[in-house]
Amino acid sequence: EEKTLSVKSNSTVSRYLDALDALDNGDATIAQDLIEQLSQTSKNSFFEANLQSKVLILQKNYKQAQKALLQLLQDDETPLNKIELYTVLGDLEVCCRESEDYKNAYRYASEKVELVEQLLKEY
Repeated sequence: EEKTLSVKSNSTVSRYLDALDALDNGDATIAQDLIEQLSQTSKNSFFEANLQSKVLILQKNYKQAQKALLQLLQDDETPLNKIELYTVLGDLEVCCRESEDYKNAYRYASEKVELVEQLLKEY
């Protein structure tokens, strides 16, 4: 049985997905607008922090993005769920690879694979 996810059109998740899509196409405007809105409501700090790091990656500011992503990983107050963790590990892999830190890029890629294997066992 196939599982699907429906998202309300004006929800934070929907706007987050739109922002990610725009970032994939090289446009940071939607992401920056959503970051501004989220910073005022402070509802889900993961969305805000993740978008900020992705804007930094788009700007090729890999060291700053990596620093922000590591802060997300180390935040004990709001631990990441597995999907958020997968996203952060993938972004850390990109940051390390692009800044030629291949040892850590490999480490994060391996952690991502382990997480996928763990998720597959659960479902």
